Amino acid sequence: MVDETNRTPQARRHKQNVIRIQINKATEHTVEESSCSAPPTHSNTSTHDPLGHRN
Repeated sequence: MVDETNRTPQARRHKQNVIRIQINKATEHTVEESSCSAPPTHSNTSTHDPLGHRN
């Protein structure tokens, strides 16, 4: 079966964006999970931390 998604630059760019979004979602998920057990002064705490940890 021929892969039609890489025929045009637009399709290729779209495919890269989809992969990038999936990677971002995966990393966000792991960051949120790890920040739960992080101390309040942890430097990698995300800015949208619901507990109000300092950055």
